[in-house]
Amino acid sequence: MGSWGGAAAATLLLLGARFLAANVGDARIVIGTAGGSKLLTMDHRPELPEEMARIESLGGRVIHLDIPRVQGELAITRASGATTFMKHQRISR
Repeated sequence: MGSWGGAAAATLLLLGARFLAANVGDARIVIGTAGGSKLLTMDHRPELPEEMARIESLGGRVIHLDIPRVQGELAITRASGATTFMKHQRISR
């Protein structure tokens, strides 16, 4: 039995004068600058060529309905949860 739920997430780790930004799904990290703002992360969307290629290489499909969706359902390509869509489910101990 799988899980239909999933979540997007983003985190920013400050390392002194440096930082590390990471995200899954369509959660974004944006930093304010003197000139406006700068996007630090990329949304994981099925219409992006590199994401579509990754999905297809794993046996999935991107189906264009109202918007591009993985297997006709998911509007993002990477998320935490939504194990129903994973080919090989594994839960860490």
